[in-house]
Amino acid sequence: MNKKIDGFFGLDRMENPLGRASNRKPKHNIYFISMEINISLEEMSEVHRSILEPSLTDHFASDIQAFLKLSREESQGIAVQKLKSIWWEEDGLFLVIKQAEKLCGAIIAGQSEAKEQIVLYELFILPDCRNQKIGTIALEMFQTKVQKMGYQQIALSVMANNSNALKLYTGMGFETLSHLMVKDI
Repeated sequence: MNKKIDGFFGLDRMENPLGRASNRKPKHNIYFISMEINISLEEMSEVHRSILEPSLTDHFASDIQAFLKLSREESQGIAVQKLKSIWWEEDGLFLVIKQAEKLCGAIIAGQSEAKEQIVLYELFILPDCRNQKIGTIALEMFQTKVQKMGYQQIALSVMANNSNALKLYTGMGFETLSHLMVKDI
């Protein structure tokens, strides 16, 4: 795995959805390249974000709709708000996954209350990039990156019906620590 320094393509000053100005720049302008199938993790730019946001919103809305049994419209509204809150997280880590120069997905993570733990909010692979081991390689690269940043643990949650994600995470050594259970009443 090679390390390469790259500039950040984002704006110097951005307005967040709540109207507050942000001078936030990425803390880590390093991305990793896997030569195996030419996968790279790069800091997410505003252009990347605008391309990925509709797919991420739909993805979040599907999970919310399945979990909370809401209408598609209600789920979309919640998904939009969830993404807005994630985008402006101060300690967020926003990476894009590329194969060669093709945008294939994103990794979105943030620091948990436990300083040694990072929470993987989303490992999202665009449909035309799925089932090619891109997610597996990206997750391995992410793990290496956050280890170098000083984290000792990655935490995540996954929908019980997402068999592909469950297979990926358990195959990479993630362990189930709890089960969230619901009952309609």
